[in-house]
Amino acid sequence: MKRVMKGLSLTIAVLILISCGATCTQLKTPDETVPINSFVKIEKKITLKRCQIMDVKKGDKIIKERICVTKAFRSSASGSVVRRASNGAFVLTAAHVCRDDYLKTMANITVEKSEFNVLTLDMRSFPVKVLEMNTPSDICLVWVLGLELKEIKMAEEGPKHGELVYNVAAPMGIFDRNIVPVFSGYFSGQRGDAALYSIPAIGGSSGSPVFNRDGELIGLIHSAFVGFPNLSLSPTFKNLMAFIEKSIKNHKEEYLGLTIIEKLDKITNLLEKAANK
Repeated sequence: MKRVMKGLSLTIAVLILISCGATCTQLKTPDETVPINSFVKIEKKITLKRCQIMDVKKGDKIIKERICVTKAFRSSASGSVVRRASNGAFVLTAAHVCRDDYLKTMANITVEKSEFNVLTLDMRSFPVKVLEMNTPSDICLVWVLGLELKEIKMAEEGPKHGELVYNVAAPMGIFDRNIVPVFSGYFSGQRGDAALYSIPAIGGSSGSPVFNRDGELIGLIHSAFVGFPNLSLSPTFKNLMAFIEKSIKNHKEEYLGLTIIEKLDKITNLLEKAANK
């Protein structure tokens, strides 16, 4: 009987090892899949000047005088490298992070200075150049000269309802040398042009990437529900991938360079246009 039980236990152990060999090796921990080193914190500082005519008392007289006040405002957000080049990288973030055109519509206010930078996990700072924005989907692509971080991988298909996802972000500016918060949640479906994730988000989370279990990009947090910030919103997978592909293609020649075939195609197109005139 003991021999039978021993043989049965050995068989079960072998089956477990075979089963685990086929499935368990495919499961990875978040630190193995989430591309933390591709993350950047985005820092923005805008100096505004407001001037207005005011009544000023000087001695016994009241005269009108132009009074100006200057004040600096700071904000932070999140971003990630979606494409590397030999001399820099394309970084993805939220469109409302990149915008400051709305300030020009404010009465009596002028932008004196605007600083836009990314900060890496080893605390290096690089200036940012805004390339393209999609305001309805709240997506922005920027160019960062000199940034040498590894680019993240793009998923081939979007998430399924209830699928486990990961998020790397700097909420409330929480970020330091080799420190960046990592969250997990679930894809909660799609409403119109917005994808919902059960990931907590607050100021500073805007532009943060959402990854699937394989560490591939599937989303971009741009906002959260007021009163319930544990449910955040992202562009749909389809809209996000389309924006990345189109935007990088639009700036490929300037920042990445063209292949020989692409150069020949461009020359051919120019010759055809010239011939048709």
